[in-house]
Order: sequence, then structure tokens, then C-alpha cells
Amino acid sequence: MEFVNLFVKTEYSMLDSTCAISRLVEKAAKAGSTALAMTDNGNMHGAIKFYEACLKYKIKPIIGLKVNYRYNDIESTILLYAMNNIGYQNLMKISSRSKIQNGYVELEFLEKTSMGVIGVTAGRYNFIFNNFERQPKWALEHYYLLKNIYSFLYLGISKDCEYELNKYEAFKIFEKVLVFCTACTFIYDW
Repeated sequence: MEFVNLFVKTEYSMLDSTCAISRLVEKAAKAGSTALAMTDNGNMHGAIKFYEACLKYKIKPIIGLKVNYRYNDIESTILLYAMNNIGYQNLMKISSRSKIQNGYVELEFLEKTSMGVIGVTAGRYNFIFNNFERQPKWALEHYYLLKNIYSFLYLGISKDCEYELNKYEAFKIFEKVLVFCTACTFIYDW
């Protein structure tokens, strides 16, 4: 199985990344990547440029979005990826909503726009990871809440937080739930 970078911010994540799309895709092609994701902070400004650059180098583009969301008193982050054109259109709606709501989207809106979208918790940026040890019941409830929204939900594990995998293994044992994990290391300069 090939590794695919799923948490990649481009130059369109202002003040958070220096990855120019053209240089990013070119380097990914030279490294032999067959797929590459783009997950900018709350916007889709670079999606078409990214898509075209990937096609030029025969790399499968995975269009995504890093979304900050609110649910009751909880603020968290999730990575969303378009599975198809409907998912892409929903990501555009989510991005627009994020812009008019000061960078946050209500969880109820994410539920309305979940068709064709894959969710990945953003590792240490997500409520589940940050609260598993202190409030395991809340973390588990939040997992089920997201799982009810996204048919395909993965728990993101980043390389820089080695103990995350152990936490998620404990999480699986805690409730004996089927949890799918994926590597999710943030790339901001390549």
C-alpha cells in the first residue's frame, strides 16, 4: 500500500504554509507519488490550480479542506475530502460558510453537506484526541456524533505525536468499536 500525504496545506493557507502548488506537485511527482491531497485552512482557493497541476504530472488529486467546527461548547477541527463531484460541491459550500462565520462552521451545517465527503479527525487538532484521557465518555460520544455524519470517518494519527496510536488503540479497546485510522502528518513546506 502506498503512502499518500493527506494533510497538505498550500500557499492558500495564508501565514500557515509556504507550499506553492506548482512546486509541491512537481516534487511529489519526482518522489514517485501517484496521489496527493490538498487541505487548506477553510478555503478552496487553490483547488482548480491544484487539480490541473496534478493532472499535468499524472498524479491523482485529492481535494480536501481543513474545517474548524463548533458543536455546543466544543470547538474542533476535521479534515474533509471530496469523494466525487457532489462532495466537491459540498466542500465549496462548507468553505463559503466558514468564510462568512469567522472561520467556523456549525456541526449541523456539516451534517447537511456530508454527502460525498470523507472525514478524517485532524489528530491532535481534534476534540477526540485531546479529550480521550481526561474525558473518555465525551470523546467517545463525539466520535459517534461524527461517525453518524460521515459514512467514512477515519481517526488521523500524525507522525509527530507518536503516542496517538497508543491512545487510539486504547480507544478501540475501551468501547470495542471498529475504528479506522490513517496517517495524518501536517505538511506546510516541501
